[in-house]
Amino acid sequence: MALLLARTASARLCWWRLIGRPWQRVDGPSPPYVALARRRRRWWQQLGAVLGWPVAGLAALAGGGWLAHRIVDVLVDASKREAAHDLLDRSGAQVVADLGGTGPLGRLLPVLLVTAVLAAVGTVRTVARREMRQPTESVPPRTLLRRHRTSTLLTVAPWALGVAAFGAVSGYLGYRVLPRTAPQWQAVGVTLEEPRLTPAQWWTSTVAAVAVIALGVGLRTHWGRFVVVRAGLVLARRLPWRTIGFLDDAVTSGELRVVGGGYQFRDPDRVRALLRGDVDQADLRSMPIVELAARRQLAAADLAWRQEVALGAAGARIGWARHRAEWAELSAGRHRSPMPRWVYRSTSSAFAWASAVEAAEPGVWSALAGWCDQVARTGRRWRLSRAVISPTVAQVARFAWLEAAIRGEPGALAALGDLVRRRDGDEPPVESFTGLAHLLGADLARHLDAGDATRRRWLDWRRPLGLSARFGITLQAWAVAIDTGEPASRSGAAVALIDLAETGKGRGLSDRLLRLLLFHTAVQVRIAAVTADEPDAAAGLAETVRRWRHTRHRWFGGRLSRWLLLLPAEALLARGAPEGAPSTRRPPAPERFAEQSLRALDTAAAEGPVVTCGRVFGALIRSDVYADWARIWPYDPRSSRLVEAVDTDVPDAGDAPTPQRWRATPVTPALADALGWADAVATRNGMDRVPPGLLALALVRDPRSGAARCLTAVQGVTREQVMSRIRQDLLRAVTLQE
Repeated sequence: MALLLARTASARLCWWRLIGRPWQRVDGPSPPYVALARRRRRWWQQLGAVLGWPVAGLAALAGGGWLAHRIVDVLVDASKREAAHDLLDRSGAQVVADLGGTGPLGRLLPVLLVTAVLAAVGTVRTVARREMRQPTESVPPRTLLRRHRTSTLLTVAPWALGVAAFGAVSGYLGYRVLPRTAPQWQAVGVTLEEPRLTPAQWWTSTVAAVAVIALGVGLRTHWGRFVVVRAGLVLARRLPWRTIGFLDDAVTSGELRVVGGGYQFRDPDRVRALLRGDVDQADLRSMPIVELAARRQLAAADLAWRQEVALGAAGARIGWARHRAEWAELSAGRHRSPMPRWVYRSTSSAFAWASAVEAAEPGVWSALAGWCDQVARTGRRWRLSRAVISPTVAQVARFAWLEAAIRGEPGALAALGDLVRRRDGDEPPVESFTGLAHLLGADLARHLDAGDATRRRWLDWRRPLGLSARFGITLQAWAVAIDTGEPASRSGAAVALIDLAETGKGRGLSDRLLRLLLFHTAVQVRIAAVTADEPDAAAGLAETVRRWRHTRHRWFGGRLSRWLLLLPAEALLARGAPEGAPSTRRPPAPERFAEQSLRALDTAAAEGPVVTCGRVFGALIRSDVYADWARIWPYDPRSSRLVEAVDTDVPDAGDAPTPQRWRATPVTPALADALGWADAVATRNGMDRVPPGLLALALVRDPRSGAARCLTAVQGVTREQVMSRIRQDLLRAVTLQE
């Protein structure tokens, strides 16, 4: 029994643990009943359970008679159908006579017989069900085993009786009733063939079918599997046949005690004495794996480690997992079929590592990450494992190192940084989660840029898996950095995520879905910063929203998903901005403008104290000498008449002083809106930069613009006509998506 406890890594022996697999042998409640539920039933439900069996049987009997008559209608000609139906009725009367039914009520005998048998089955199952509602924790092991045996018998009985009844009825009809009426059926046009089996063969086959069905259904129950496993252990001389009786005798003698439906040693020292009676156990645990050449010695060492796990020794689970990992590495190089053996041993060691993680032993995450690195390196020996196992285990290693760093295990943070950098640089080690998150983001950006598709279709899943795993660990690293309160972690996370969203040109489903998640996460981080009242949080949120609106990359869901996901951010910005407050939207970056447009903006910023639409328009005419400005401004391009005519923009009633600047020079609200509109239209139409024609169109589209008022006053045309000339003469694209 002590050895069984060591094998199951448990403190108590329960009979149902003998039927589980090695990774399922953990402490837990008893298995549920297969056939009988524990839910309490009311009286009308119990009555329905009892009457349901005979009702179903009678329905099947009536359906069988109706089906027989319908088959006669199909097989017999219309002129002989009446005689065939009469012959079928006389065959039924012969069956009743054989059963002993006589008199007017004799035909009811089969009905009464079926009703009585099925009602008895329903009654027995209902009564047994009522007795099995008691919780398993308060039931002695012998009583619990008896209940499971009863449950097994009640589960097997309907199947066995049904198969037996089908065989008996089929044999009776085939060997007694139909041979008597064969000439009459021949007269109505139905030829009956001779049975292929003799009566003895038929009844033998029926008994064999009943036995197979009963055995198959019984092995699906807990008690049936327990009987089979117990028989195997008895043949191996590891258990007595009277297992429960032997354990009850041990309880009577004071060696064991009953705890929660199982057996447990009264004295823990007794277990240690029994397990440590073999002096070779410690030697097996301390011996190097390469010296345990024989498989029997390897299994003995594995059992020795499981004994330590059962005794609760410190670090025993990690040692057990490492022993199995070394066994797997030994299998990878010493056998004819190394890969299947290595996969099997690595899987068994994975369950050992899972038990160590569940027990939360110190240093388990670093040890698990090291094992994952080892498995990833070994898996590169074979093509299949190199394509499937190694990439998956490598990502698990990263998560394990990160979890180890979160739990404060020494060296985990630096180890993860070296793993991400592939250990090929002389950079200083990572010392903070913010630095680690930036490093993981750079690794994700490299894989976003690398859009190399494989020629093998069955390997196309690796890119979505790699992107999702890298995104998950990057997000987790940023979350840890924010939770630990590292400086500028929230703003850094938002900027890094939005930069990642604008990285790469992949248009596959995985790339677009990942881009949507990156944009959405960046917005959520900015919203959290605004909620936490961080400085410049509102401006950062507005900038993130602007970048998502003006990005040239595609994401999953299109504008509808962006509109839905930006609703909370826009509501927060609208609620947080007081009336008359300056706009938080920043002007586009200088690299977003073409050379002539950028030169015009810089010239206007250098000429005056405030950058207006009129100054920028005049500077644009002077800087872009290659464009056809004749119909738009028919005067000398070098003259300053446009700027002198209207030097300021008309402020709107809702405008407020804006803090926005261009090259340290303030800009008017009208110019700020014009620059933002030009950037948005350029992004929407796939332009790398804002051309001079689009900038000119943006400068005159606002009625507040001084440039628009001057052009309409000088030439005597409307603002719409000026915009139409700009489209035709400068842009030469009237289908511009605005």
